[in-house]
Formats: sequence, C-alpha cells, structure tokens
Amino acid sequence: MYKFVEKNNIKILKFDILESFGITEHYYSLRNGGVSSPPFNSLNLGLHTTDKPENVIANRKLLEENFSIPVRDVIKLEHGDKILPIYDDKIPSEIPFADGIMTNVKNVPLSIFYADCTGIFILDPVKEVIALVHAGWRGTLKAIALKTVKAMNREYGTNPKDCVSAICPSIGPCCFEVTEDTADLFLNSFNSYYPQSFLKDLSLCISKNNKGYFVNLWNLNKIQLLCAGLKSDNIVSSNICTSCHNDLFFSYRKENRVTGRMGAVFMLI
Repeated sequence: MYKFVEKNNIKILKFDILESFGITEHYYSLRNGGVSSPPFNSLNLGLHTTDKPENVIANRKLLEENFSIPVRDVIKLEHGDKILPIYDDKIPSEIPFADGIMTNVKNVPLSIFYADCTGIFILDPVKEVIALVHAGWRGTLKAIALKTVKAMNREYGTNPKDCVSAICPSIGPCCFEVTEDTADLFLNSFNSYYPQSFLKDLSLCISKNNKGYFVNLWNLNKIQLLCAGLKSDNIVSSNICTSCHNDLFFSYRKENRVTGRMGAVFMLI
C-alpha cells in the first residue's frame, strides 16, 4: 500500500497506487533529517511557522536534492473548500489562498505543508490530471475532497471512476477529540453533501466514549471520495496517526501548536 524511502537520513512516504501508473512523482515527508532546531526539529517545511526561514529553505533544498521534486509554496492554506487550477510553473507575486490545487501540466510541482490535517492525493491517469487536497477538520466538514473531484470533472473532464487516491497520515480517530458542538457540526452537515445511503457510515465516523467525542477524518474523506464516484478499491489510506507517532511526524495538537510542518508534494512527469 505504502512504503518508506530513505536517502541521506531523510525519510519520505510513498504510495504504491500512485507509482503504479508511472506518470507522477510524489511523496509525503516525515519530520527527521533536516536542519531545524527544536521545537521544529528537524525537517520543517513550513515558512509560515516561526522557525528561521533559512532553515526551512535549507530543508526544502535537501528534499529537492534527494527526491528530484521542487518544493515550493503554491497556495496559502485557509481551512476552507477553495480549489484552484494551476496552469503553469510561474510563481505568482501574491500566493493565493486555497486548500485544493489541481493541474494537467507536466513538471509543475504541487505542494501543501501542514501538521495533523489530512492530505489527499488524487490522480486521473486517463486525462493525466493530478490534485492535492488539504483537508483539515473545517475542510472535511465542507467536503473539500468531494468538491475537488467535481472540480477536476468540470475543468478537465475527469471521470471519477478512473481516479485513484491516497490519504496521507494525519491525526487519527484515536486522538482527534472534539467538542460536542464540533461533533454536532459534522452530524448536522451529513444531509448537505451525501446521499442517504451513506448516512449510517458517516455517523460511525463520529464516536463518543467516556473521554469525549472523536472524529475519524480518514473515513470521512474516503466516504467523500466514494460519493464523488471513485471506486473503493482505488482509494488507499495509510491510517497512520501523526499524534501517536510524534517521533516520525509533526503534530500540531500533540506539540501544543508550536511545531514544524510536513509536506505533500505531487507532480506529473
């Protein structure tokens, strides 16, 4: 399903389902092997953190040198459901706000940087289109994964049945505790985007125990992809919790909001 690849003490995660078509390069970075000092130790890719910018730039250069994909800011994340098409490799003077990006242009690297949120790779190997999604809890609430597939269809003629998708490590249902009000927001949203046949599965993504309410972002986003028309066998999830595995991944919640950022990087070749 996925594998870890290591070069010069830098480890990344790659998904077999994306590699199998031979038309993309991709990876999801881990936290070790860079130059940043605590609490950003050590492969912090987030220029929007309070880490020294020169350290972040050095970390991005290390990844590019070892794994052959440029690492750069394409969008500023705003925890919403805006999806932007990318038409060329020019970096705008003002980076736009969005949480989804897509392109059919080769050798244009898409990147997002975050900690604990859910990153989603989507590939249409027929039309040769890729998309990269940042699905925090607010984006998941607004069904950004489902909306991204619809945007690919509108912009490029993508047939969802042709698509494959990989869901990156993120905070898991074991650790993503929310307030009762937030749990209710999810429960009340289910009639907004989903067919009735999915409502039971959706409700199982919100659980309650003696500690509180917990949300399963992995399953919620998988259901969104299914609702968009992807086949179940074409969706994989690492099911790795970034909070449980804080030695490998930055965790915004586990580290009290002061931490580095991993990167998901995707490019047509």
